[in-house]
This record gives sequence, C-alpha cells and structure tokens, in this order.
Amino acid sequence: MNRHDHHSQRGMTLLEVLVAISVLMLVGFSALQFQNYSAGPLLSLQQQQRALMVAQNQLVLARLTDYRTLRNNNGTEYQGGMALRWQRDVEAVDGFAMKRVIVRVSEDARDRPRQLAELTAYIASQTGTTSQNDSAGSEQ
Repeated sequence: MNRHDHHSQRGMTLLEVLVAISVLMLVGFSALQFQNYSAGPLLSLQQQQRALMVAQNQLVLARLTDYRTLRNNNGTEYQGGMALRWQRDVEAVDGFAMKRVIVRVSEDARDRPRQLAELTAYIASQTGTTSQNDSAGSEQ
C-alpha cells in the first residue's frame, strides 16, 4: 500500500503541463493587451497637451506681431520628438478694430492628419479705437 501511494505522486502528466502552459500564456497575453489598451489614451493625452502648447506659442507670437502685418501662416514645430503642423488663420472682425486669430494644430501626417488642438483669440489694434464723435460725446 505504501508502494501504491508513492507511485501516484510521481509528477504531472504531459497533458497537465500543456494545460498549465496554455493558461499562463493566456494570462500573459491578457496582461499585454490591457497594458496596450491603457497606454493608448495616455499617449493621446500627451499629444493633445503638446498640441495645445504649440497653439499657445503661436497665439503669443501673434500677439507680439505688429497688428498691421498679422497674416495667415503655417509651419511645423517639434515637441517631445513629435512633429506638429500648425495653421494660423487671421480674419478681420466686422465693425471692430480687431482680428480673430484661429490656430489649429494637427499631426504632421501626410496621408490623414488628425487635428489635436484648436485655439481662438481676438487681438485688438493698439492704435486708438475711439472716433472723434465718441470723444466729443464723452465731454458733454
């Protein structure tokens, strides 16, 4: 009887080993998939943050540019090893001495660029905006 007990605890069969390896592989594969899935949104947030920095930089440069020479422009900036394409559109605002500046930033992809950020600012002319009629009316 003692001999029979010793014989039953000899080890795992080949089938049991294969099943155990299969289960471990499934667990490992699931962990890798989860890591890839959770890293995707983080990378997207980093891209958007960098794109917002580029857009803010372009708006600062627009504010520092002479109002009379402020025009549409575009270019590429590199942030964190990533090429970001920016486009600045300048439009006059009817009835006001100001311009609307819209900066759009997208991936610098040739086939299908994806827009990552868009910021809008209004820049007023630094010259006086009051007319003679407004000045005369305020003195009364």
